[in-house]
Amino acid sequence: MTQRVAVTGASGYIGHALIKELLCRNIEPIAVCRTPLPECPAGVQLLQVKEYADTPTFPDTALVHLAESSLVSEVEQRGESYILETSNNTAALLAKNRNRFVYVSSSLVYGTKSSKPHGTQDPVTRNCVYTRAKLESEKLVIDAGGVVARIGNVYGLPVKPRTVFSDILDQLPKTGPVHIRDENPARDYLWVGDIAKGLADIALGTTTGIYNLGSGVAVSAGDIARKMLAIHDSGNRDMISIATLDTKSIDVIALDSTKTTNNFGWQPDTTINEGLAKLVRSIK
Repeated sequence: MTQRVAVTGASGYIGHALIKELLCRNIEPIAVCRTPLPECPAGVQLLQVKEYADTPTFPDTALVHLAESSLVSEVEQRGESYILETSNNTAALLAKNRNRFVYVSSSLVYGTKSSKPHGTQDPVTRNCVYTRAKLESEKLVIDAGGVVARIGNVYGLPVKPRTVFSDILDQLPKTGPVHIRDENPARDYLWVGDIAKGLADIALGTTTGIYNLGSGVAVSAGDIARKMLAIHDSGNRDMISIATLDTKSIDVIALDSTKTTNNFGWQPDTTINEGLAKLVRSIK
């Protein structure tokens, strides 16, 4: 079993959590990033590169490729050039790293039109630049004998800006109605520490293929707001959805992670209620 794991995008939200998880397991992390890693922990080998395609070969080292944008709107604006850039980066990394390779993909490849938790055998959709880019890199990785981890929506501490969680937390200390952008979308939310544990389990494992990291439960933005208000003892406040709510439209993603549990022993430790309580406590 490998005793070193390189992480591209190590300065990002999930990458930073994965570095800490590897250190907790006494696994030597190599942090690969284009921007400096804030407060680089002791025991971490830091490698700053201009482009991820420039990442060198790491002998006897697993590589987790996280270095892609998670902002769908930003990706859509960049268009086809984004697909070319990300697939070229993935191909270059695969060519240089012949050891275990883990590509972090997204639950969005399944689309949002089914309330049933998706297994990895389910059809995928290429309905936008973001999913086409993910699936292009997925194919490269699977063809090379690597591993794809399709992950649900990630939340945790510190709280990411421009999310339903940050929007609600900013309003909790105030009075009056709580405004959210749209209460309808339901996603499979995972605490960032659980995602980090799952990626570490996969990186240190031996089986290949496609795996999901999710809870199996989709929670709507409206339910998240209501839960956070109740935890804050503000359940009597009104909630206003800014977007026009189309209750007939299905906008749901949940993931079936049974295959991941069977192969790696992973399952999430933090329920959505426990995670939301941690967020609310962080502002008290």
